[in-house]
Amino acid sequence: MFWDKKGLIYNGDKRLGEDFSAYARFPVVDVVNETVWRIYFSSTSDSMVSYPFYLDVEAGNPFNILNVSNKPLLMPGDRGTFDDSGITSSCVVDVDGAKYLYYVGWNKRVSVSYALNIGLAISEDGGNTFKKAFKGAIIDRNRYDAIFATVPCVIKDGGEFKMWYVSCIRWDMINGKTEPVYIIKHAESKDGINWELNRSEERRVG
Repeated sequence: MFWDKKGLIYNGDKRLGEDFSAYARFPVVDVVNETVWRIYFSSTSDSMVSYPFYLDVEAGNPFNILNVSNKPLLMPGDRGTFDDSGITSSCVVDVDGAKYLYYVGWNKRVSVSYALNIGLAISEDGGNTFKKAFKGAIIDRNRYDAIFATVPCVIKDGGEFKMWYVSCIRWDMINGKTEPVYIIKHAESKDGINWELNRSEERRVG
């Protein structure tokens, strides 16, 4: 497979709001119809907190920007929750007329820099607005993902949902700074909310 690099589409500007002037990262494309593609992305505030936005582009010509959302789709969670330090969009799936936006919740840590876990927000109006499905994560650290689980890619395959996600297996110290080490894992679900996780990395202690 060969890729043809086309160049910069969008890098953030004051259309996002006064507190957001740089970065348009982690794009997720949703084909709205034959004429419009919606690109969900994340921008960083002046206080370095990640928020999700979207822009609409002409289908087949993403350099022609039709619209840019002027406020975040979701806000960080309450203090102490898994997404209190930022939100990054990761994947969008059409489910029975709704849109499921799977996202990464950021949470600051003490012994390491951060934890990342998987949240879900749902739109009933075609992706213009979203509401968090839960206050907590749908996949948080657990017996199989001891450090964190993040960056989901979900598809709906018939009556089942399939997810590939990143699992952090350890933090290494590199040049005096902790850096995460990842593997890719798989999960399955009947409803896109409750997931059967890959158990291959379970570690029993004692």
